[in-house]
Amino acid sequence: MTRAKTSSKHSNKHMSDLLKAEVLSDEPPGTLGDLLDSLEGRGLAAALGFLAFPIALPLPLPGISTIFGLPMLVIAVQLVLRRKSLWLPARLRKKQLNLSRLKTVATKATKWLKALEKLLKPRLTWLFTAPFEIFYGLLAAWLAFILFLPIPFGNVLPSLSIFLLAVAMLERDGIAALAGTALSIGSIVVTFAAMITGAQAAWNFIQKTF
Repeated sequence: MTRAKTSSKHSNKHMSDLLKAEVLSDEPPGTLGDLLDSLEGRGLAAALGFLAFPIALPLPLPGISTIFGLPMLVIAVQLVLRRKSLWLPARLRKKQLNLSRLKTVATKATKWLKALEKLLKPRLTWLFTAPFEIFYGLLAAWLAFILFLPIPFGNVLPSLSIFLLAVAMLERDGIAALAGTALSIGSIVVTFAAMITGAQAAWNFIQKTF
């Protein structure tokens, strides 16, 4: 029996339960493909949130946005296309995971996540009809693209926004979805403001130097 089939027996749907069941288990996933296979049946939102969460934390995890950023973009596009099953290119599926770092994140995050999940509940569920979920997917795709931009400390807000949108869809909490949408738009505005400021500073430096 494969690990994916074994993991699919878990009936928990909360993100904290997924962290505990998958990352802190006796047989944690070794590759990105193993990790996403273990989330099969829980929906694209679960996979998106699972990948966004480690980047959103202010912890020293060098290179994690490079590993998780492109899969998040691919998953977000599939959310826009209303796909029911998750697909990733073979090259991405073979990406090795740093298990010690992921376990550190999961251990520190579980209590915080459980406290957050106590505030979440199904409400304003009309915000999860197809047009709205497509909109959330578009936001997540744009935010995932931002993760590739060379902006100092520019990963936290976009990944946190993606995580909040994913949790909102997972829990069917419309208030969380509204908060995630507001944070997403704020993240996009802040990112472009930082880019414009950086470009102006670079231009001023070039003018003064040459």
